[in-house]
Amino acid sequence: MSARNEMKQLGALGDLRVSIATYKEDIGYFPAGSNKEITQQLLGQNPLHRIYLNSKLIEISTSGEALDQDGAPYVFLNTTNGLEVTSKNFHESDP
Repeated sequence: MSARNEMKQLGALGDLRVSIATYKEDIGYFPAGSNKEITQQLLGQNPLHRIYLNSKLIEISTSGEALDQDGAPYVFLNTTNGLEVTSKNFHESDP
C-alpha cells in the first residue's frame, strides 16, 4: 500500500472510531450488529436519528456496508473495551 493510501486509510479508520465513540457518548451504548447494521445506526437509524458517520470519508457499499480504501468491508469486533473496528487489508504499524 502506498504511503498516500495508508494515510487515507488511517484517516478513515480514525473517523470511524470517532463516530463510534460519539455515538456511545450520545446514545449511551455502542452500535451493535453486523457491519451493515452498525453502518446504518451511524448513518441515522438510531434513537436520536443523528448522523455520526461522514459518508464522504467512508465508502458505503450498495448493500449498506462501510468499506475500507480497498473496497473490503470493515470488521467490527465487540471487545471488553467496547467496539473495535479494523480492516482486513490494512494493519496499523506499531508505534
